[in-house]
Amino acid sequence: DRRKYFLSKKMCIFLRLPCEVIECILDLLDNRSLLNFGLISGEDTVVRQACAEVCRRRCSNVPCDILLEILAEVASLDWIEVYTRYCSGRAGHLAQSDQFTIEKTTPTFEGPYTNHQHTHTLARSTYCASGALLYSGDDLGNVECHMEGSKIADTNIRDGMVHEMEVCLPLNILLVAGESDIHCLNIDGRQSDILLEELFKTPCCAENKHISIFSSLAAFTPMNSEQVLICKISRNGDAASFQDFRSLRLTSKPLQWKLWENKLTVLHQSGIISVYQVYPEEVCLYESDPCMMIMYKNPCWMFRDAIFCSTLASIGLIVRTSYWLFGYQVEKTGRLVRKLDQDKINPADDIWSLALKGSLLLCGTEMGRLVLFSIERGNEDSIKSVLLPMHLEDSIVSVKSADHSNIVLEFDRNRSPVAALQVSNRPVLSVDIGIKEERIYLYYRTCMENISCVVLDNKS
Repeated sequence: DRRKYFLSKKMCIFLRLPCEVIECILDLLDNRSLLNFGLISGEDTVVRQACAEVCRRRCSNVPCDILLEILAEVASLDWIEVYTRYCSGRAGHLAQSDQFTIEKTTPTFEGPYTNHQHTHTLARSTYCASGALLYSGDDLGNVECHMEGSKIADTNIRDGMVHEMEVCLPLNILLVAGESDIHCLNIDGRQSDILLEELFKTPCCAENKHISIFSSLAAFTPMNSEQVLICKISRNGDAASFQDFRSLRLTSKPLQWKLWENKLTVLHQSGIISVYQVYPEEVCLYESDPCMMIMYKNPCWMFRDAIFCSTLASIGLIVRTSYWLFGYQVEKTGRLVRKLDQDKINPADDIWSLALKGSLLLCGTEMGRLVLFSIERGNEDSIKSVLLPMHLEDSIVSVKSADHSNIVLEFDRNRSPVAALQVSNRPVLSVDIGIKEERIYLYYRTCMENISCVVLDNKS
């Protein structure tokens, strides 16, 4: 009790200091101590504001793409939360603490491939991670929410099989593509009464069920398969509403697309990569020559403003002379570069799938390994302004950040990973990353029936 008395007395003295002095003191703390102080500051306005200001200044050293990813997922501009998420997504001292498997997520489906997915249509499009939560869908229309392997909620969309799902974190909404409609679900799995079909008078395309979400914007293909419709989502309590925002008419049918910042990147069936500015005005920023790898519908992943394209066309087809095409900010660089060339005599363990989240790049390999890399910072001397995501536009603040992160795609024989785990003797078909406080969840699939997860404790 005496120790608590002296601590509280010192805190009272600390709180009497001017806000500028408190900021200078907090700026001397390491990240862990600073964020812990932000947690215990409670509702004290002066201390919390000082802590938030220090976090805001430290965010100016965060790569712009990583910072923008975080800003697109937070409900409000709380700099303590933003910087906490950034620190949680950086690899420290990693140690495996748990693993679990969610069984029988797709018991009977034997349908065809879709034109924007490689391997099985359900291998990577029908589950998505959000921290410790995993949302999954199956061929019977069931949508389930799991927390660390235990089912906590479920529903059925009553619209055939689940083709694709995406989470809109700022609004606590899950969009699910069924056979005819795109369904809007509450984040806890309870179905909302609103279907995009009814609001926009265009059901989702029968050929392509792809969905992309950034901030409060969602992009999908309506009945016209050469069109991408971008909608603005808003939510008020239990009610959600959708408004037409942009309708992009393309020169050819799209394979897949990605919303990022104020842009939409589209991969076309013709092999062309195009980048459109969506707002404040609609402009085509870039259009490439046809790329044969995209034209042949090879597996492609789009994370943030990065494109990864492999020459592995489908499950069971191993091309030992395979390589990847990779690039980010293609509207500026103008091309994808060739990566991961295999040595024909002594080939490396081929990468079959990958996921990018925060400062982490997760690769699933042919030999059943999970290989986790840390993303490096780019030009540390470059400072740039970040365009706030649409749902935060009312926040009158100028956001500064470091240059784009330096995303490196290499085999682990050439670059040291932060973790390499043997999880199966079968190829890893798909992977995803969840980050929650000091835990990193590595989700993966080696078969169609189950989704497994390795949990790593992440100590700074």
